[in-house]
Amino acid sequence: MNNDRKRAILQEIYRIHQDWISGQDLACTIRCADCCTRNVTMTSLEGLNIVQKLDDARRGQCLQRLSGETGNPRFSPKITVNGMAERCAKGEALPEENLDPGWGRCPLLVADQCSIYPDRPFECRALVSRKSCRASGFADMPPVTVAVNTLFRQYIEHIDADGTSGNLMDVLLQQLGKQSPGLIANRPITILMIDPAFKSELDPILETLNTIRV
Repeated sequence: MNNDRKRAILQEIYRIHQDWISGQDLACTIRCADCCTRNVTMTSLEGLNIVQKLDDARRGQCLQRLSGETGNPRFSPKITVNGMAERCAKGEALPEENLDPGWGRCPLLVADQCSIYPDRPFECRALVSRKSCRASGFADMPPVTVAVNTLFRQYIEHIDADGTSGNLMDVLLQQLGKQSPGLIANRPITILMIDPAFKSELDPILETLNTIRV
């Protein structure tokens, strides 16, 4: 499958998720930046989708912002969601992950606004809350939303199974032609992490995702 087709499928996955999330009772508002930390992760396909939308001037600005942040701590995942699903199915232990929301803000914020908002990765779309994060200091996400988001994460990784995943900064730097350590290989779906408690909510979404022609 070529990259143009992958990107088209990614947009359809984003649309399906937005259709579902828009029906939830959430406190989130458009372009709210309260949850925008430097710990966002994404796939190389999502990085390509972002970079392809930037003109030369914006690419240079993006590269400058990211390059100036490379010495700062950020979350670098040790395992992808599909890798996690495989290990859980086998009863194997998961690696310990190190993540601190206090590590700082996303370097792509400009005047407290997301500079890539229309093309932001799934993790940014998935982090929603029933209550204001500014008031509480954390996101209040219903368990069913966590389950739905996990399903979408698995599908996005599956479409990019020959690519990589990592911190937003590292993925984008790689897409912009810079060497980026810490990226991990994606995997196809071998098993879905579907909580039986939310099967009735997940089944219609799963059916819709399966209608996407790959």
